[in-house]
Amino acid sequence: MRFIKLHLQYFGPYRDTTIDFTEFSEAPVFLISGQTGSGKTTIFDALVYALYGKTAGEERDGSEMRSKFATASDHTAVTLTFDHQELTYQLTRQPEQWVAKKRGDGLTKRPAKVELSVMRDGQEIDAFTKANTVVKEISDILPLDDTQFRQIVLLPQGDFRKFLDANSNDKEKLLRDLFGTGIYDQWTQALKQQAKDQQAASVKQLTRGELLRDQFNWVEAPDQNVPLADVAPLMTDALENNSKQ
Repeated sequence: MRFIKLHLQYFGPYRDTTIDFTEFSEAPVFLISGQTGSGKTTIFDALVYALYGKTAGEERDGSEMRSKFATASDHTAVTLTFDHQELTYQLTRQPEQWVAKKRGDGLTKRPAKVELSVMRDGQEIDAFTKANTVVKEISDILPLDDTQFRQIVLLPQGDFRKFLDANSNDKEKLLRDLFGTGIYDQWTQALKQQAKDQQAASVKQLTRGELLRDQFNWVEAPDQNVPLADVAPLMTDALENNSKQ
């Protein structure tokens, strides 16, 4: 997954701004700097909101990110364009907002909307507008939830420290999801269960063998310390002889 552009419309302090990530294509890590209140965190908010419908700090929802200077005829929206496996995706999300009515005076509450377009060579080949479907599509492309995305992809105001300070179980889950190694964990659990089942079957067979041994009338009782495996052939021969008689 590679970000291409982020377009903010009346989102936070931004009226109509586009961030072109292709300008940083040769820099694996880059710094977003500026004075306090200049809108640095809002860029993180916009990225997380576009992908997950939440903000980076989880302190505000999408509707609260609508610009204070937006008029009733202005619409708040965030559009994120990115590449993934030779396809281009354009994800547009609009929060719930009060806008002017199409007819007559006054305002109307417009519900939140989301649209995901999939393109190949500039031509749209698929589109999704249902929120649950978009969530599934994004999850298939980016196997991280919003918390993991903030901790790994973004480094806002020291949040990466939370990952470094996280306990081993949390790190293991996050890295397993990030690198898609869950199948190996499933395989390990399956082997453990198989070994457990085999052990239970062995114990059952040994118990059954001991019960059979106790049912025989021995001319000379076997030493209790003799392993059952050494006694079993004698028991088998005795059963066969009894069946012939």
